[in-house]
Order: sequence, then C-alpha cells, then structure tokens
Amino acid sequence: MAISKKQAELDARYAAIQGETKVTESPKPRVGMSSLMDYTGNLRDAKEKLGVATAKLEILEKGKVQIADLHEVEGRKRTLKAEAFEELKANLANNPLANSIVVRTRKEGGYEIISGHNRVQAYRELGRVEIEADIREFDDEQVFEAAFYSNLINSQLSDYEKFLGFKKIVAKTGESQKDLASRAGVVESTITNVMSFDKLTPKSIFEIAKNPHLVSAKFVYGLAKLDSSKAEDAIAKRVASSKATDQQIMGEVMGSRVVSSAKKNDEILIMNSNKIFARIDQTIGKKENKVVITFPHKYLNEEFIRGLQNLLEKHK
Repeated sequence: MAISKKQAELDARYAAIQGETKVTESPKPRVGMSSLMDYTGNLRDAKEKLGVATAKLEILEKGKVQIADLHEVEGRKRTLKAEAFEELKANLANNPLANSIVVRTRKEGGYEIISGHNRVQAYRELGRVEIEADIREFDDEQVFEAAFYSNLINSQLSDYEKFLGFKKIVAKTGESQKDLASRAGVVESTITNVMSFDKLTPKSIFEIAKNPHLVSAKFVYGLAKLDSSKAEDAIAKRVASSKATDQQIMGEVMGSRVVSSAKKNDEILIMNSNKIFARIDQTIGKKENKVVITFPHKYLNEEFIRGLQNLLEKHK
C-alpha cells in the first residue's frame, strides 16, 4: 500500500524530533553557606519556641515551677515589714498558697518573677522546691505596671512605694491623678495624698527610704503647711520613732504638745479585683473602741447585712 505524501512528511518530522530529544539528569542542588546559616538559625528558633511551649505545658499540667528556676529583677520586689514577712512565712508553712505567683519565661532559661517575690522567698526559707505559678506573656513595657498594680492592692505596700510606682507611670503615660485613681480602683484623694511625697526635699526622701513604712501619705500631705526645714525635721522624727503618733510629732515640730488618748490604726483596704470593696478605719481608746467600714460603691444588700450581724453575734 502506498504511503501518502502527507503521511511521509509527518513520519519524517517525528523521527527528527526523536533524534534531537535527549534525556538529561536534573542537576543536584547546591547548598551554599548562607542557606546553611538560615537553616541553622531557623532550627535554633524552633528549638527555643519548643522549649517555651514545653515549659508552658509543664506549668499547665502541674501548676508549679521549680524554685531554682525563678529569677528576680532588681527593684521590683516590694518591701515587707519583718514581722509581716514572718507572718507570711508562718502562714505558708501550714497552709497552701492561696494565690499563684506570676512569672514570664526568659530567653536565658528559667522564669522571671513578675509578682510574688516574698512568697518565693518564704518558700525558699521553708525549703520548698516548687511553687504554684501562672505564666504570662508580658512585654517589657507591661511588666512594671503588672507587678505594681498586683502589689498595690496589698495593704502592706508602703505609701512611699506606691508613690514611686505612680510617679513612674505618670512619667510614662502622662495620666492625670483622676485617671490614676480610676485605673487603680481608689478615690482621687488617695492619689493626691500619695503624690504629695513629690513635694519633699531630697533630704526628706533619703530619710523616708530608710524605713518607708513609718511615713504615711496623710502625714506627708499634712506637711504642706510647714516650711522645708520643719518638714525635714518632722520626717526625721517620724522615721526615728515608731511609737510616737503623727499628731505628737506635728505638735513637737510646731512647738506645741499634742497628746492623743486614742490610737488610730492604718487604713485597711478590702479589694474586689482591682476595685475597693471596703475601707476599714479602727480607733482604740479608753472611752470607746470604734470601727468604721466605708463602702465606696453600692455593694451592700440584705444578705450582706445579715452576714455581718451573724458575725457580730458570734463574737459578742
């Protein structure tokens, strides 16, 4: 059978294509130094992330971290009176931790304490090896405020330490005293009293730093009517004596003796989250003993009143 001219042309073209086509192997990929470094860096980052994730998982599973893995940042720990710390340690020796400490992970390994320094110290002195912890992811800007407001609700924090904390926040945010009071959950007059430390001379501030718990914000606010030298004298006397009352010291500085027959304890704040639930003022005297409980917000109800009545009946 004769092959058509068209078919012959197609066969010839097909044969030519087969002859020109060659199968070649794909070149092997070359790994350069930069690619190797990128690979190593990514592997290292992955390992770090895996370490952080593993640490979080351990805390979630156990709810605890090793005491040896905890690290403090200088200046963050609040000062406790010696007797207050001993009470804390005695309490923790016999009771479980009511509130977990707050930490964040460190690139160097271990955990950085955000709040709970005194609880950690008490656990160390008690020989404990683990402590309940809540791990948080704070950036450097958030850490200070988180630690400060966590400590603020504790009545053991001195007014001078509150002043230092609020002053640092104002320097960073420019907030007004009204804004600070709202965020801290206190009345504005409390902030006004606390910020009165800023009016003292460096000499007075140096004296207060020796024993900040002896100098209240109300005492400092009352020094506004004195000149700087008398204010310095009053601060020095206040720091030197834990027995004299604020009224007695003011009387001495102003040239008159004021003798108080009653002793008024420091104000006690009962907090609900970051808001004041109740403010307690107690006066103990020869004629009467008085406890005044102030509720800044509308928390009172019949059930609460009945509970308070039952408590009084129980202790009468």
